[in-house]
Amino acid sequence: MDKDIERLFDGYRPQLSDSSVFMERLGRNLDMIEEIRRQNASERVRGRAALAIAAVAGFIAGVLFSFMLPYIGAVANMICSNLPGDAAVMALENYAPVFGWLLVGATSVIISLNAYDLTLMLMKSRCK
Repeated sequence: MDKDIERLFDGYRPQLSDSSVFMERLGRNLDMIEEIRRQNASERVRGRAALAIAAVAGFIAGVLFSFMLPYIGAVANMICSNLPGDAAVMALENYAPVFGWLLVGATSVIISLNAYDLTLMLMKSRCK
């Protein structure tokens, strides 16, 4: 087996390129790698800033909508009281606070996601 491999590579004589061409190509490749590292670092900074802004926006939206929860519950109870049927209305009335909290949570998440996307978009356009 070793003899077969040795015979396979006996006639192999690779051509070596000029060292100046090699160094020039190596320099270009290293410059490209450095540019990619800089771009990745700036993307990381923008992502962290957008995440912080989105977290603050979601928290503020959650707090504001939590203060509005009694009004949301009153509207949900009013809607449930106008529905026909007794058993279904009673079941919905018992879960009205859950619907309110789901509305608060969903609204906070949507506002956070929109704030994140908007922040990333604005930071990219500002950096260009």
